[in-house]
Amino acid sequence: MSRAAPIPIPMSPRVPRVPITMDSKTAHRILNAHPFVAGYLLTKRQGRMLAEFICTDDELKKCGPNLATAANLAFTRANRGQCCLALRFDEEEPPVLGTFWVRSVVPSFDGEKPNPKIPPLDVEKAFPGLDFGEVKTLCLRWPAQFDEPDWLRPRMVTVVQMIKNKNEAQRIAAEQRCDAL
Repeated sequence: MSRAAPIPIPMSPRVPRVPITMDSKTAHRILNAHPFVAGYLLTKRQGRMLAEFICTDDELKKCGPNLATAANLAFTRANRGQCCLALRFDEEEPPVLGTFWVRSVVPSFDGEKPNPKIPPLDVEKAFPGLDFGEVKTLCLRWPAQFDEPDWLRPRMVTVVQMIKNKNEAQRIAAEQRCDAL
């Protein structure tokens, strides 16, 4: 049975929000960076389970066997900055066909692959009662054969903003600890 509710993304309660302003030059530099997407590489079975979990029956019917497209309809409906890409990795032996569930995007200013921390997917929390199995994390440059979604580049600015906020919150917390001594 499919569900229409999007999968929640847990936010860390430990990092207080600290407003950080970003000048337009920095934002422009981020928007022109190379987008690297981070998320989870799902098997065909896991991709089907994800689509059946987040999509409505109409979304599944509309897309037929293309479950990545159905999942994208659900993410768009829920206004989530996420997507699924059906990918084939020919360099693997035998070639691997899977669904790449894109959860975030990070900029690379030099074209080199960044090394983002991708938390392991809490399968029990995300898919209660489903035998989803192990999920691999993945970070790769946005594949050129796919059009970039509208949210991709603005999300890079948001990610950098979140990193700056976290660093500033940690700096403030450290100052407060020192002041308390």
